[in-house]
Amino acid sequence: KVHFYSLNGNGPRMQVLPDLEDVFLPEPRGLLVNLAESRANVDALLQSLPSMHEKTEDVEAALGPALEAAYQVTKHLGGKLSVFSATLPSIGAGRLMNRDNPNKLGKPDEHKLLLAATEYYKEKAFQ
Repeated sequence: KVHFYSLNGNGPRMQVLPDLEDVFLPEPRGLLVNLAESRANVDALLQSLPSMHEKTEDVEAALGPALEAAYQVTKHLGGKLSVFSATLPSIGAGRLMNRDNPNKLGKPDEHKLLLAATEYYKEKAFQ
């Protein structure tokens, strides 16, 4: 699932996109706002995020679909997107598998663990 937070109006509103294969924006406005104009809503969202997700049992990470959604939100403006992830993307486009293998450490093919497992993120960077 990809979560969207609309910051227009009277406080933040969460919308969930369950389909990771066909990413679309649930509403055309409110997903990207001017910080100076919407500071109260941004602060309210940041304060409420921990309580909104404290009982979440679904721990999968859909980074690829989230990047696609972010691209759709910002494509008319351009700019730079910085992504910080605390876990491997495990579902949807761009999913990765844990490749740690202690048996390869110190062996001639150890360097292969440092190579990209997929070209997905490299291709997204050039969009």
